[in-house]
Amino acid sequence: MLEALQFLENRGKPLGLLQTAPAEPFFIVVSLFAPIFFYLSQIFERQYSVVIADDDMDDQYLITRAIEETGVAHSIHIVHNGLELINYLFRTDRPDEVSHQPDLVVMDLNMPLIDGFGALARIRGSAALRDVPVYILSTSRFEYDKVKSLELGATDFFIKPYNFAGLKTIIREIFTHTVKAADSRWSGEQSS
Repeated sequence: MLEALQFLENRGKPLGLLQTAPAEPFFIVVSLFAPIFFYLSQIFERQYSVVIADDDMDDQYLITRAIEETGVAHSIHIVHNGLELINYLFRTDRPDEVSHQPDLVVMDLNMPLIDGFGALARIRGSAALRDVPVYILSTSRFEYDKVKSLELGATDFFIKPYNFAGLKTIIREIFTHTVKAADSRWSGEQSS
């Protein structure tokens, strides 16, 4: 440990209180917590890609605002219906190839052109997008819609709340699960 202090001193870096304080406890604490600080910095620096598929502009705005209030770094792409979602995710010249692979999709069921069920089936039919979390956020209170969404592979189904505080709670829960899933995928990619 003394060699480390001498190295710092020789490099001309100010040591402040370290010149008089015992060196070993400081370096033990730093070495114990360094991996934790590194891990946290990776989580907070990672940018999560989010796609919002909803035809209601007010809902798009509120979902975007709720995501922004999570404090998690993100980029958001908004589409207005299921067809736009499919065209965004898949190449139009080669429909079997993915052009964008987001970390998260938040989708309404009742959309024009292609509804949420059709878009969800297309996403889950793609090997490249099969593991992307897709959350349904709908005004539908029908149990059939929830069951069908989950059968088609939705990660979860939420009924749109009547207030912003409720929406923020749902988005926070979605991001908690998404961050954990992305971290496990990321650590699996790093180890292989």
